[in-house]
Amino acid sequence: MTIQWNLRPSQLNPAKGWVIGLVGICAFCLGTFAFGGLAMGAAGAAIVFGSCAEYWLGTKYQVDSKGARRQVGVSVTEMTWDKVKRIEVKPNGVLISPLTKDSTLGPFRGVFLQFGKENRDQILEAIRSFGGDYVQGMV
Repeated sequence: MTIQWNLRPSQLNPAKGWVIGLVGICAFCLGTFAFGGLAMGAAGAAIVFGSCAEYWLGTKYQVDSKGARRQVGVSVTEMTWDKVKRIEVKPNGVLISPLTKDSTLGPFRGVFLQFGKENRDQILEAIRSFGGDYVQGMV
């Protein structure tokens, strides 16, 4: 059994799309006119739109008997249950971390599973169920 869900911020807050689009157009214009070529303008716009891939493409989440997984486009972050040292439940999601305590590396390690509108309890129950002995007492 596997629990999967998708979140697409562009559907939750479409107004941000206009801001990102405007910034991308500005980057294109600045790159084109300041550096004298369409290639630089296209590179500027690509950087803006690429850095916002999570907003446009959405994020796929999965929790199963092997571990937890988060995917944005081709970027995949996953962690097996035997590597879990700490679980932090936050208002908008849960961090599954290989670090025993919080540090400056914390945001760059582990898998952050963002809750959907109505699946918070289902996600936490799946973590307890699938994580077994590895996560007992953490959630």
